[in-house]
Amino acid sequence: MSVFRGKIANLVTSGDVITKYEGGSWSRNIIRFDVGNYKCEINIHPDILKSEFKNGDYRGSLIDSGTIDIHGIKSASEGERILTDICWLLSLASMSHVIWFQYDFNGSGRGISVAGYYNSWRPVLEYQAKERIKNFMESSFCKYQDLKNPRKLSAVIHYLLKCDEPNQPLEISFLFTSIILESLKSTFAHQKYEYDGSGFLEPTKGKPKCANGSKCTQRYLSFETLLKEMFAEAGMEPDLKDIKKLRNEVVHNGLSEKSYEDMRAIYEHAQDLIREYLLRILGYKGHFWIYSAACRQMGKL
Repeated sequence: MSVFRGKIANLVTSGDVITKYEGGSWSRNIIRFDVGNYKCEINIHPDILKSEFKNGDYRGSLIDSGTIDIHGIKSASEGERILTDICWLLSLASMSHVIWFQYDFNGSGRGISVAGYYNSWRPVLEYQAKERIKNFMESSFCKYQDLKNPRKLSAVIHYLLKCDEPNQPLEISFLFTSIILESLKSTFAHQKYEYDGSGFLEPTKGKPKCANGSKCTQRYLSFETLLKEMFAEAGMEPDLKDIKKLRNEVVHNGLSEKSYEDMRAIYEHAQDLIREYLLRILGYKGHFWIYSAACRQMGKL
């Protein structure tokens, strides 16, 4: 069976398998993992492993990173779908917009124009720890495929990448986190509650009683109530009051009157919650970076 080979951008990491070259040089540039019924091998360009790429100088640029070979693909459409899913998961792990721009399969292929960019800012996983990436991909891929459409996960990950674009006002970054929370809340609630076009209806036992034959109205479940239920189902019990207050202030007033430090703390708390929640629903077990600790401290699931 032919190998499906994709070219990817914006993944800057070393591998766990060594490639040896003529003249005695070598590079640790290959990462291997299995996802579902597919065997994958990422081959990072040796130049990417040089120190100037790792120190953040290329943040905001599109970087041709290397290739990924996927074994077990039966059609080009299947390969494109699996390659896209792999790129979104790698994007979540690295917080860099990993994107494919070309593939070859059975003597034909496809190339596209892309606009993603490399970012080295506060990744979710320590992606230089290759076993951690392997564990994440292998443990999360099937769950991602199950949830990507009902929970709109590719859009959620894309917005998460947008949160930390360089030189972006903090209110804009926080608005992106608010959109993510709204989306996660809504896709969660749609699985459990009736939606009448205005909001999610609070369940009632039997028919609501109405006085004097007046029209009965049902109460809507609040943003905070639905988020608490969503997080609780994943085993989390966060305090959402400050996030809710800042969300309302930014949405209704535009610029916040809070100090930068206070607003930053709330934003970082929201980032922590979103990242951990995504790892939990994807079934990941292992260490992850805590955003609010500037990736100097790890949590564990």
